[in-house]
Parts: sequence; C-alpha cells; structure tokens
Amino acid sequence: MAKLEQVLILEPSQELKFKGPFEDIVASKLTLKNPTDQPVCFKVKTTAPRRYCVRPNSGTVEPKSTVTVMLLLQPFEFDPHEKNKHKFMVQTMFKPEGDDVNHETLFREAKPGELMDSKLRCVFEMPPGAVPASQSAAAGGGGVVENGETTTSAPQTEVSQPALTTTKGSDNVLALESELRKATEEIKLLRAEASSFRQENLKLKEEKLRLSAQGSMSGPSAKGAMSAPSIVKLRDANQQGFLSAHIILAIVTGLLGFFIAKFV
Repeated sequence: MAKLEQVLILEPSQELKFKGPFEDIVASKLTLKNPTDQPVCFKVKTTAPRRYCVRPNSGTVEPKSTVTVMLLLQPFEFDPHEKNKHKFMVQTMFKPEGDDVNHETLFREAKPGELMDSKLRCVFEMPPGAVPASQSAAAGGGGVVENGETTTSAPQTEVSQPALTTTKGSDNVLALESELRKATEEIKLLRAEASSFRQENLKLKEEKLRLSAQGSMSGPSAKGAMSAPSIVKLRDANQQGFLSAHIILAIVTGLLGFFIAKFV
C-alpha cells in the first residue's frame, strides 16, 4: 500500500535553524498549517530527545487553522567540526471520530497506512565573530528505529495541552524561555534543599548512635552503684545475725552450767 502524502504544510519544510551562541536555551519555530476540511492530529519526534524540549509535542490542527510548535535546544558546547545528525519527524493522521483523543495511544496503535510524516534536519549557526567552544556535549539518544533512523517522542516541560492557534511567534518564544529558566532555578533550589535534609538526617543518626553508645557504657556502672547499698545492708544483716547466735549460745551455755553445778 502506497504511503499517504503529508497534508499539513510545514514552515520551514526541510531545515530547522538554531542560531548560537549555545550557552543558553535557543528556540526555533515550526508552523503546522492544515489546508484541509478535516482535523489532523500530529506528533513530533526527534533523534535527540534529551537535547530538546518541544511544546506542544502532540495535538490537533483544526481545519483551515495553524499551530505553532516551539523547539527549545538545551545549552551545550558547540563544536563546528562535529557533524550534526539531529533530526525531527512530524507524524500526522486524520483525527478519528469522537471528541476525546489520546494522542499517545492513537499514534502507538495506528496502522502504517494511516500515517503521514515529514522529516526535518537541524542546522546550527554561529553569529559572525562568535568563538565556539572546542568540544560539544554528547547528544542524548535512544528510541524507535523508523526507516533506518532512530526517533523518539520529543519531551516537553509539562503535560501536553490542546494546541493553540497563534501568530505571535516571537512573544511565545520569550514567554517559553522565561518559563523554562524559572523551572530550572526551582529545580536547583529543590536539589539544594534535598541535600540539606540528607545532611541533617545523617547528623541525627550519628547523634542517636552516640547516645546509644553512651547509654550502653553507663548502664552497668549505674546498676552497680544502685546495688551497692543493698550489698552493704546484706553484709550488716549477716553480721548482726552472727552476733545474735553467739549471744544466744553463750546464754544457753551459762544456764546449762548453772543447772549442772546445782545438782552436783
């Protein structure tokens, strides 16, 4: 069965350009236009999912409308001598009947004959006069092999929401970059707090062990100190009993001597 031709109009259609320097997040815009009379579902995949955030990474383009997808490249050390192999693929299919559509399930269970796709390669450009770093960070990868290329669903910073029709691309880029920076700062603060809690927990455990060790060392001496008076009392009682027995024996001996002397 022949593969369906892509019905959406992509702008750009072949290359996604990211302009450096790449010391901060760099954004690129992809526009999806639906010229048909039917709603079309889409899903964006990439060969380097750890290097990009895509918003939205899936959704629906209503008839005669347009959706703007923002592609955010994470900071890295750019090396102009390294060959860039990053690519994106936009998969599409006509929306099935029904109001509720789960895009993840829809594309996972779709038949090959129902899918349409378009592939775009990434181009990194440095501004004139900029000096790139000598090394570049290794790109994250891993995914599903499709037509000889490994592609994975592009991640996004929050739960997918219905695609919004927009024409103010520059405003969206600034808002998304600001939101992503805030999220990064919050993550750093949470990590610092978690580290502080771990240190406090270790100190508490060490204090508990120290107190337990001191308690086990002082226990026997305390018991000995508490039992010492009892031992003294026991010795005194034994001595008093011994003296009483001698006195009684002396009295009995004296009485016997008295009676024997009387009768003799």
